[in-house]
Amino acid sequence: LRRDRTDSMAVQVQQIGLQRQDLAARRATAEQAQRRAADHMLQLAHVARPGIGQQSALGRAVQTYRQLVANDTTSAVAALFRWNLVRAQIAGENWAGALAAIDDLAAQDRGTALAAQALVEGARVARITGDKDRAENYLKRLRLEYPGLAIRRR
Repeated sequence: LRRDRTDSMAVQVQQIGLQRQDLAARRATAEQAQRRAADHMLQLAHVARPGIGQQSALGRAVQTYRQLVANDTTSAVAALFRWNLVRAQIAGENWAGALAAIDDLAAQDRGTALAAQALVEGARVARITGDKDRAENYLKRLRLEYPGLAIRRR
């Protein structure tokens, strides 16, 4: 800081510096948590007892992604955290958790490619659980919110 600036100006400059440091710290924390969640997902390929080990690793991944979403709901990477939460719930066959995560992603990230894919996955999961009405509602939302998409039925 220069000597010819007033004390109030010096305070403003210092506050901006703290904000930059805070932002860097938040990014570093988010990156570490993302790596932890990815590590939990990668452990799935190397578990000795697939049933128990897989569920444990998926549970840790779900917990980590929930924490990441709760800590940073508005950033661009929050959509990726929500999508990975959906994937972990589906991999663990936690259908109710998957549908809740899908609904959250579709609402929070409306208009994005991930939200469109979440609606497709929602229809698939709803069919798995036997809820044909919910599956149809996901597909209707997909058609309404993403009119340019070509939708094929299997």
